[in-house]
Amino acid sequence: MKARKARIILIIILVISMLMLNSCTALYKGLGRLGQFMGILYSKTTGGDDTTKTTNKLEELLEAIENQDSSAIMSLFSESSKENIEEFEASTKELINYYSGVHQSIDSLIGASITHSRDEKTGEQRTLANAFEVTTSECVYRIWLAWNEKDTANSENVGINSFYIINKEDDINLFAGYCGDGKGTPGINIGIQNTWPDHVSYFDDDEEDDE
Repeated sequence: MKARKARIILIIILVISMLMLNSCTALYKGLGRLGQFMGILYSKTTGGDDTTKTTNKLEELLEAIENQDSSAIMSLFSESSKENIEEFEASTKELINYYSGVHQSIDSLIGASITHSRDEKTGEQRTLANAFEVTTSECVYRIWLAWNEKDTANSENVGINSFYIINKEDDINLFAGYCGDGKGTPGINIGIQNTWPDHVSYFDDDEEDDE
C-alpha cells in the first residue's frame, strides 16, 4: 500500500513538472491577464484621482480627434513635444485618418503610474502615464498616454508629452498593458506594436523550436 501511494505521488510530481516546463508561456500570459484585470478592477473600484485625471485627459484628446480638429489636438500637447511644428501638424492629420468611429468606452488597463519630484533648484514635476483600451463604434484601440501635469521649472513641458495608439487587431502581447515600443517617444506614435515584455519573444522562439 505504501509503495502504491509513493508511485502515485511520484506520478503527480512528474505530471506537474511537465506542465510547468511546457506551459511557461501560458502561465506567464495568465499572470499578465490577471494583472491587467486587477488594474481595471482597481481603476473602477477605487476611482483613483490620477487614473481619473489621465482618463479625462485622454477623453479630451479623443473628442478633438473625432471632431477632426488638428488645432485642438495640438493644444493638448506640451510645447516641448512639438519641436518640429510642421511634422507634428502632419502627425495630427495622420492620427485623424487612422482613427475611426466615436468612442463608447475607455478602460484603464493598469491604473496610472506617477513620476513626481520636488526640488528647490529644479522645482516640481509631476507626470502621469497610463495604458488604455478604447472601444469606438468601429473598432478597439490600445493606447498609451504620458501627461506632464506639472513642471514649475519649465511650463513648456506641461501637457501630453507622448501618445501611442494602435488598432487592437494589429497589436501583439495583448495580455500585457500596452506601452508601444516602451521608449516614450514625444509626440504622436501610430501603429507601433507592444514590445513589452521583451522576453515574451524568448518564449515564442522556444515554442517554434519545439515544433
